[in-house]
Amino acid sequence: QKPQCVIDAMVDHLERHNANVARAMHQLGAESSEAFETARDVVARFIGAPSRDEVVFTKNASEALNLVANTLAW
Repeated sequence: QKPQCVIDAMVDHLERHNANVARAMHQLGAESSEAFETARDVVARFIGAPSRDEVVFTKNASEALNLVANTLAW
């Protein structure tokens, strides 16, 4: 239930670049962080956001909705 390009990207990451994003001080961490930031750039362009800093990835819809609700409550 995922497009093949998503599956291919996930397999590539797990086989070649599997590391924590923005935490590791080694080559795999740098590669993962670069891919993550590139994805934020692509999404920002797609939705018309002024920068990647406007794009936040969450693990699921509940986390995203709670983040929005808590932010608006402030």
